[in-house]
Amino acid sequence: MAAHSQPLLRAPLPGDRDAVRRIVSAGGFFSAEEVDIALEVFDEALLPNSCYAYLVAELDGQVVGLVSWGGPIEQTESCFDLYWIAVDDTCRGHGIGALLIAAAEEGAVRAGATQLIAETSGRPLYAPTHAFYQRRGYLRAAELADFYARGDAKVFFVKRLRGKRSAPTASAG
Repeated sequence: MAAHSQPLLRAPLPGDRDAVRRIVSAGGFFSAEEVDIALEVFDEALLPNSCYAYLVAELDGQVVGLVSWGGPIEQTESCFDLYWIAVDDTCRGHGIGALLIAAAEEGAVRAGATQLIAETSGRPLYAPTHAFYQRRGYLRAAELADFYARGDAKVFFVKRLRGKRSAPTASAG
C-alpha cells in the first residue's frame, strides 16, 4: 500500500462478496461457521431496508476492509452493535481499521446511537483486536469465561458516542 493512498469507504456491492470472504477467512481469526455468518450479514446488508449498515474500504480498486453495525439493540433505547470489522492482512497497520470504525461510529450516531458495543473472543490471538478497540476509546466492559469454548471467553467492549442524550428532568420547586 502506497503511503499516500487513501481508501475509499463505500456501500457494498454484490460483486464484493468474494473479497469479503477472502478478508474474513484470512488470519485465522474466524471459524468457517463465522465466515458463513459474516457472508449472511453481507448478503442481508445488500437488501433494501436491511437492519445492517455496512461499509467496505476500497484501495486501488480492491476491497481491503469491511465494517458492519446495526441497532438499536432490542430492548434498548440507543445501544447499537458493531457486528464485523476486518481488514485484509496485507493492509493492517495502515489506519484502514481506524477509518472503518470511525465511519461506523458516525453512522451509528446519525441513526441515534449513544453507545456502540463490540463483542469479541478472549483468545490470545485477539489481543491486538482488544488493543485496537481500547486505542479508540472502547472500554472493556465484561467478559464471559468459556463462552465460545473452554478457554475462549466472550469479551464486550463499549464506547459512549456523542449521540443524542436525554434531556434533564426539571425538579419541582
